[in-house]
Amino acid sequence: MNKNSKTRTEKILFAMKVLIWIFFIGNCIKTGALAYTFFVSLSINPNAAADLYLGLDLSQLLERDGFHYSFLVMNLIFLSAARAFLVYLVLKIFLTLNLKRPFSIEMASLIKRISIIAISLGFVNLLVRAYAGWLLGNSPSVGYLAEYLYGSSEFIFFGIIIFIIGKVFQYGLELQAESELTV
Repeated sequence: MNKNSKTRTEKILFAMKVLIWIFFIGNCIKTGALAYTFFVSLSINPNAAADLYLGLDLSQLLERDGFHYSFLVMNLIFLSAARAFLVYLVLKIFLTLNLKRPFSIEMASLIKRISIIAISLGFVNLLVRAYAGWLLGNSPSVGYLAEYLYGSSEFIFFGIIIFIIGKVFQYGLELQAESELTV
């Protein structure tokens, strides 16, 4: 067999790595755009609050109460940055994955961190969603915020599944270490 030919698994992993890079860059751009327009809306031009990012209009909230506006937008930036960090950790799994020795302490640690961050992200997302609902009531801005506050329960469910996979992975790591000791 030719050493230069890639297996089907390696090709699939490469394609997934490319997609995850695209998701990561997209999340970083979204986070940066939100942070930049937030800064502009507070310091240079308050009219920037009318279109923070892709139609998100919180200008009425800024006019009504600058503190709640700042707190809400900072939470949106935080959630967007946390999603980008979560995608980065998934990317890091693909970058450190060794198909010959898939079970490693570093990999188990990454899986555990992903599960904790995903569950935390889901709960924080729920809190920010409730805060925005209380703050904005029936304002049209709430509909636009749904795009930014999506997936609370999905992140919690994803985190629980990843946590279970992490426990199985940790057990595989223990079996691998035990196998190395007996050989």
